[in-house]
Amino acid sequence: MKKKIGLIVLSAVLLALLMAGAQALADEYAMVCDTSSLNLREGPDSSTALLGKANRGDWVQILDDCGGWYYVRLVNGGKYGYMSKKFLTTGAASALTGVVANPRSTSYLNLRENPTTASRSIGHYYNGAVCEILDVYNTSWYHVRIGSMEGYFASQYVRLETPVYPTGSVVYVATNNGGKLNMRSGPTANCGAVAKYSNGTAVNVILKGNGYWKVAVNGKIGYMDASFLSSSAPVGPVIPTSGYCIVSNSRASSYLNLRASASTSSKSLGKYYNGARLEVLMAGKEWCKVRDTASGKTGYMMTSYLRLYNTTYTRTVKNGSSYVNLRSRPSKSSGSVYAKVNSGKTVTVLVPGEDWSKVKYGSTTGYMMTRFLK
Repeated sequence: MKKKIGLIVLSAVLLALLMAGAQALADEYAMVCDTSSLNLREGPDSSTALLGKANRGDWVQILDDCGGWYYVRLVNGGKYGYMSKKFLTTGAASALTGVVANPRSTSYLNLRENPTTASRSIGHYYNGAVCEILDVYNTSWYHVRIGSMEGYFASQYVRLETPVYPTGSVVYVATNNGGKLNMRSGPTANCGAVAKYSNGTAVNVILKGNGYWKVAVNGKIGYMDASFLSSSAPVGPVIPTSGYCIVSNSRASSYLNLRASASTSSKSLGKYYNGARLEVLMAGKEWCKVRDTASGKTGYMMTSYLRLYNTTYTRTVKNGSSYVNLRSRPSKSSGSVYAKVNSGKTVTVLVPGEDWSKVKYGSTTGYMMTRFLK
């Protein structure tokens, strides 16, 4: 009985997320796949009259769900009729995900062997860890998969995310006139724009349809004119002269947090999926200080999840003809001096900071005032 209740609750959660914003079925589109052409029929049966056809990659608007058939409108031509679901895809969400969200950011959440606090802990996870929700147990626990582990999280410490869409190839906005490209609510120029993106914006492709592709940009889903998307990263003035980075997470469906400071417990300023590009203000081997040029947000990202371009970890010490102190702590008053580093010497930046940066000079790690690192 508890299992049944859990499944009902999970179904309700999935339905609520998938229908977010009271979006009707008529707002959904599907692409013809796995066949060279697909028949449009008068009724939801292969024996009914043939009204037309759509080619592989063509888009249809879904108007109703009729079991194994959809009642649709052809985007090209506008004809109405029924098509077999078997040969239509929406690029649907792959899973319902959750993110560990402990109100006490320095604490961890136990992954339990069974749905009870008395059960053995099989893992510790801090805020920001992403899991796949497999089931709900009595509304208080989520049965989850995280990495190669399966177990139970207390639901009060997990924030549900909208379903994760499969990430495919990464392409880039490449308009002929350097203007912004519309992301539309459907795969046609007649559909309204839901967002606009500048030349060079990285885009994750969900489905490659004829004329329009279904895409994701930092979690926002929509459709873009494929003629303005390029597989090559743009060159020229759209690339910041100070360098840039591309989010490159080994788990393609996960996002990377932009943090307010160089710490995993710091406040998240935004979430970025694979392919997202940001300007690098200062690179570090552990953390990079970056800026989202679209939103203007500045923060920190872990370097291990980034691919860096036109930038380097090394900086030159510059203080006239004098030296700069390498200190044990980021403070003049409480940080003892490890070394006096002469102007012209190079250091490796580990963690850049506004006032102080964590650096390595030779085999010594310490802190230097950022304004002396050029």
